[in-house]
Amino acid sequence: MFRITKTTFFTGLALLSPLLIIYLLNLNDFAPLLSFLKQNQIFIIPLTLIIKIVGMIYPPINGSILTIGMIPVLGWKIAYLLDFLGSTIGIYITYILGKKYGGEIIIKFAGQNTLDKIKKIKLKNQNQIETAIILRLAPLGLSDVITWGASIIGFRIKAFIVGSVIAHIAGNLPFFYLISQSIQIKSWLFFAPLFGIAVFFVWKNKAKYFE
Repeated sequence: MFRITKTTFFTGLALLSPLLIIYLLNLNDFAPLLSFLKQNQIFIIPLTLIIKIVGMIYPPINGSILTIGMIPVLGWKIAYLLDFLGSTIGIYITYILGKKYGGEIIIKFAGQNTLDKIKKIKLKNQNQIETAIILRLAPLGLSDVITWGASIIGFRIKAFIVGSVIAHIAGNLPFFYLISQSIQIKSWLFFAPLFGIAVFFVWKNKAKYFE
């Protein structure tokens, strides 16, 4: 039976955030807040980056919701850059901390069963970058758990970070651009097929990357 975890919930919320943004932008009462945020970008930018990093370390704080929400304020390019930098810095920190605390964090936010499954994974050394890309593109919160479990699985730090960077550019860059376009044309339904493709791709290629 499918179980809704905290990471699943917040990942779903991040995917639905474009709809919420479109709705808010259509409210007249939202215009003053949007104007205020645009006038105070010098404070908004570092705050958004910090929250994104914290969200990578503490999964219930989903920094992606904030960076997506900043698209109407900062533009999609700056919003994506903050998401990219925060994600990369956060991945490095969680990889290091994961060596000591990874198991405890995974149990707390994803359960003992998830940790047991992660420990059973045996990586193919020659495919570590490709495997990192697949796992970081995985939906439903799996990518959040993997950042804490990377050192437990046996990822080399360089391979995991390189794979994560490639995955972020390949997955999040078009996502941020499409969200910006969806805000302009007030359409969000194309996210459903993209989400389905991601799920299918991970399932289809699992045998290639895991023993």
